[in-house]
Amino acid sequence: MLSKRQMSAGSPRAIIDSTSDRRGVRRIVIGLALTGALIALLTVAFIVNLRDRTLDSAARDLNTRATLLADHAQHALDSIDLLQQAMVERIEASGVRSPADLRRLLQTRAEFDDLKGRLRGLPQLQAINVHDATGDLVISTRHWPTKQSNIAQRPYFKLFQGDPTLPRAFSDPRAATEDGVWMFYIEHPIHGPQGEFIGTIGAAVDLAYFAKLYESALPSQGSLISLFRDDGTLLTRAPVGRAPLGGNFEFASLADLLPPGGPRSVLTRRLGVVDGVERMLVGTRLLSYPMIVRVGITMDQALASWKDQAGFLGLAAGVIELALVWVGRLIWRQSRARQQIAAAMAIQVESERRRLEAAHELETLIATMPSVVIRLQQDPAGVIKPVYISPTIKELTGYTAEEVGDIAWPAEHLRTDDRLTMRAAEREALVFGYSASEISFRHRDGSIRRIMGKMRGLQLDNGQLEVIAVWTDVTAERQLSAQLEHAGKMATLGELTTGIAHELAQPLAAITMAAENGIRIAQRDGVTRERVLTKLQLILDLARRGADVLDHMRVFGRTGGVATAPVPLVGVLNAAALLLRSKLAKAGVSLNIDMPTDLPAAFGKAVPLEQVLLNVMGNSCDAYVSAGAAVPPVARIIWVKGWAEGARVVIELRDCAGGIPEAVLPRIFEPFFTTKEVGSGTGLGLSISYGIITDMGGTITARNEQGGAAFRIVLPVTGPEV
Repeated sequence: MLSKRQMSAGSPRAIIDSTSDRRGVRRIVIGLALTGALIALLTVAFIVNLRDRTLDSAARDLNTRATLLADHAQHALDSIDLLQQAMVERIEASGVRSPADLRRLLQTRAEFDDLKGRLRGLPQLQAINVHDATGDLVISTRHWPTKQSNIAQRPYFKLFQGDPTLPRAFSDPRAATEDGVWMFYIEHPIHGPQGEFIGTIGAAVDLAYFAKLYESALPSQGSLISLFRDDGTLLTRAPVGRAPLGGNFEFASLADLLPPGGPRSVLTRRLGVVDGVERMLVGTRLLSYPMIVRVGITMDQALASWKDQAGFLGLAAGVIELALVWVGRLIWRQSRARQQIAAAMAIQVESERRRLEAAHELETLIATMPSVVIRLQQDPAGVIKPVYISPTIKELTGYTAEEVGDIAWPAEHLRTDDRLTMRAAEREALVFGYSASEISFRHRDGSIRRIMGKMRGLQLDNGQLEVIAVWTDVTAERQLSAQLEHAGKMATLGELTTGIAHELAQPLAAITMAAENGIRIAQRDGVTRERVLTKLQLILDLARRGADVLDHMRVFGRTGGVATAPVPLVGVLNAAALLLRSKLAKAGVSLNIDMPTDLPAAFGKAVPLEQVLLNVMGNSCDAYVSAGAAVPPVARIIWVKGWAEGARVVIELRDCAGGIPEAVLPRIFEPFFTTKEVGSGTGLGLSISYGIITDMGGTITARNEQGGAAFRIVLPVTGPEV
């Protein structure tokens, strides 16, 4: 570790303080930098303020233009409205009571000429149409004599049929049949003396009139003027573009900002729906009609003058900044060489100090870890050898790091298969970057330790391969797991005791009866040898049957480790069914087994797998008992099905006893969790089963299906590669 004197001797502060002129240089450079920063801030602030004022001016201009156009549209539509109201008042004053009266009044050449004359002073009005209450055309300024036409099915006409008191209605825009000019109708109702609906007077508003007006009023190239209905329907626009007339652009946000009784105009900024160009838009609502005039210019147009001014200001500020930079650079270059030397010395000293501190901290951390850290490197010959072993190796193995050497353990400490497993894990870490394995090791004191190794492969900058291994003693965890697994087996045997006693009582009673019959037969005269042998064979078969049950109980309840090997699933299932036979019979439950004879053997442990099947089938049996009369005897079935899926085999066990509550299904494999009544279960069965299947390299899952619970067990058909 370096001393404070060594650290301070080469620090930048010591070197700078030794040279008096460096302080003056620093003050000059800082002053120049502050001056440049102040100029830059003032320039930016002025440019930002100028931009805001330019946008405000553009917004005021757009607002004025939109208001004038909205007022013009208001006046144009008011003129049409006055004409319609005058006609309605004249017709209603004539005492019209029916569509027939309406026809007699209006279907004359004089009336047609009068209406045509009224249109001459209203260029925005394309035509006047009068329809009776049935929708039939009574008179139209488009042609004489009147042609047959009916608008009864049009939405705006149906509004009056549903509500005759409606003052007026607006149609959707459409192209006229005669000349293709776009228009929309404003309809006013005609009522009889009693308020009855007689017909409508419709004014066809010429949208081309507004389009020409807006074309002449465009502020500049790239700007636009549009007339919308307040529901977003486009009535007309200038210039004519790709946006279809009559299309709905759903600018509900603008309509919401202009409610009746609220502000008449609103300023927004948005991207164009058609061209994607950002624009400044001002929308102004017509006072008496559900329409909005919107005037917009692109942001480039709004900021055109500002860009020129901002460019000039930026250029001027840039020239000043460059001058300041040049002066500062000239001053700084005079002292830069000494500063670089001082900085290099300080960095070197600081790096060495940090390296030493980090090495010390790492060594302390490794020395206090409960696990052993080993660093291995591959030499040019491909041999992997340790270059560092943490001191905790002695606690794990009984040997010091020096005694371990190249980890070439003798046979009495490491079995051949475990040695191969370790070497394979090292190669796997080098190839794939990571590996995990577990081996048995004989400690120096003679005890057997279970060691879990996790390795991470690395490639150094020089291309050399290296492995960092962490060894952890998991003996206590494995012993606890084995004890818990054995306790689960004993609990399972305890639950099956009554049934097994019944299973043994039957052959014992039959043996007794057969022996008594044999004695009586032997006491009779003329007894043949065949009859006696028959009775003796029966006694022998029954005794073997009882012995099979007891022998299987002994194997099932045995403690100690079991090596993994290929396990025939049909045999394991039959063994579990043998122990569970009495419990199934008592509950009235039958097994339905569907397993092909050529099903591959699973790679695992037979007795633990049998324990898993006993737990799952036993739980199904208990569920049927709990369900009682809710499940009829004929439906009390446990289905067991097996099949192969690639390099794995699947066993599925299913019942129809009501299933598992959805709220507890995610916790079904937790330790000490049970849905049974108090005293009816330990809550360990499925948790132990989960651990058993996981240790075999498989999976077990639970779900609800067809009114019952279904468990799926997936196991590998081959062992792990070594």
